[in-house]
Amino acid sequence: MNPIPNLLSLKPRESHTLNRLKSPKKAKENKADTDATEVIDYLNVKTSSSYRATTEANIKPIRARLNDGFTVEDCKKVIDTKSGQWLNNP
Repeated sequence: MNPIPNLLSLKPRESHTLNRLKSPKKAKENKADTDATEVIDYLNVKTSSSYRATTEANIKPIRARLNDGFTVEDCKKVIDTKSGQWLNNP
């Protein structure tokens, strides 16, 4: 069993590691946000649009789908299918 480190003796990097270990939900949110940014960037390329990956309104629905168990690849497949329909529909 690892003893609890003295926080005053921790170097900045060790302190950062300790914070990540204390907050797995935060790490999961960061992963989902990174993945959501990848999806938004892909959407922008496929549709020649400029959605911001920093806007919560854009990230929230994608993050929700990722947290539901869908993958980035699943989201990209939907973008491919729907952008083909939307962009070719007069």
